[in-house]
Amino acid sequence: ALFIPATFFHFALVLTQRVAKNRAPLLSAYGLTAVFLLLNSSTRIFTHGVAYREGYAYPIPALVYPLFFVSFVVFVMWGTILAFTHLRSVHAERKAAFAIFLAFHLLACVGGMDNFAIMWDIRIFPLYPFGLYAVVLYACAAIYALKKNAFSVAV
Repeated sequence: ALFIPATFFHFALVLTQRVAKNRAPLLSAYGLTAVFLLLNSSTRIFTHGVAYREGYAYPIPALVYPLFFVSFVVFVMWGTILAFTHLRSVHAERKAAFAIFLAFHLLACVGGMDNFAIMWDIRIFPLYPFGLYAVVLYACAAIYALKKNAFSVAV
């Protein structure tokens, strides 16, 4: 999960051909990812210990983890907004596939939030325990969009 915000933001920048204009935020996203990875693997201020809930193991958030959550939301939402603004410029024959991808992207964002909520022992039905299944549907929508060439970018 550490790499999701930076890689999705990077994907959205490439898709919308805005990498050059947003080089500093992109480098910041990857820099934060590196810092979080280092803190997670070498200290106990990112996460500490494991909590078991209903047979599954979840890391226990520590002092720095809320900053990761905020950066996750910021970079994923920024990329999502870029992708939605890009929808207007998608060719008509690709627009439906791209719109389906975006709809399932939103569903996966909401569904994936249960992974953050459960770490603080928050359970919102049906988000928990079924929300993560939306990510599988998102992957299927991405495959469909790829097959329909919805991500065509002039290089």
